[in-house]
Amino acid sequence: MRLLTSSVLFMGVAQAAIHHLFKSKYYLFGSRPSDGTVSRYSVGTDLALKHEGTMEIPSTCNATSFTKIQLTTGSQRPYSIYGSASTGTCSALFSVSVTGFQTLQSGEYVGDIRSLAFSPNGQHLYALDYKSNSILNFNITEDPSLQDLIEKGILSNVTTPRQIVTHPTGHRIYVVTEDTNQLIDIPLLPNDSLNTSSTPVHFNVLPKSLQAEPYTTHSVAITSNSTLWALSRTWGQTVLSVFSLDPETGEVLKAIARSAWADYSETLDSWIVGAPFGSDIIAVTNSPIGMVAVVGLVNGQLKGFQRLDLITDPGCCGESVWLD
Repeated sequence: MRLLTSSVLFMGVAQAAIHHLFKSKYYLFGSRPSDGTVSRYSVGTDLALKHEGTMEIPSTCNATSFTKIQLTTGSQRPYSIYGSASTGTCSALFSVSVTGFQTLQSGEYVGDIRSLAFSPNGQHLYALDYKSNSILNFNITEDPSLQDLIEKGILSNVTTPRQIVTHPTGHRIYVVTEDTNQLIDIPLLPNDSLNTSSTPVHFNVLPKSLQAEPYTTHSVAITSNSTLWALSRTWGQTVLSVFSLDPETGEVLKAIARSAWADYSETLDSWIVGAPFGSDIIAVTNSPIGMVAVVGLVNGQLKGFQRLDLITDPGCCGESVWLD
């Protein structure tokens, strides 16, 4: 329990209300795909949330309702909020200010962008296109333009790429695939551009002892520079896999731990997010059963620190965010 005293975990409601929450200084931002809006909440000294307003996502893709919205926070000042809103065939990328509901930039792209990640220096925004199996690399400056697309790289021999994350210090990105349950280790150039001359390395997320076909892998997280986590689901079971990374280069080394538990959710919506305080600890959330668990890697073994089963709140729990 001592591990949790310095941070608080917020969960988003996965069905009718807030789908995503992301930290930016003293605010949390939530999205509602069904009506194409983003809301801002201030965080009080007592951690109470106050709704301060709602804005519409810029009118692009000829749509006001989306199937998915992804939000992330710029890693450098002014810590603007970046997002993608997808209809499944068209995606609107947008950026809004933190202190006011002012649209800074927006752009429209053919495809289904489901995941965003920043380079460690904050100068590159990588957008993962689920439909074309590709990564879009945008240049982010002090006055960024989401129409400043540097390059688009196709992921060879890859289908259904679901989520992308970057290594905190190494020039590397990682992608997990939904249907083939793979972890893809992708080296970048020293300037964080896509390295077309390198060959990405594919790893099976699940062990050979499991029949991988009924599983889907759609969530990945990194903790302490040297540990990568991936979450896979099928009806009846969730599997959490842990891989070791070279802490300097970010190269994936090997699978070091796994854990599984029974899960009979109607949907396959489970997510993981790494804790911000340097330890190998993640939060796992599940919808619509409403489960929240805190899991850590201790001496090479997975250990559960806390679990809440919120069966009285069938709307909980979507993606989550730590507030430290």
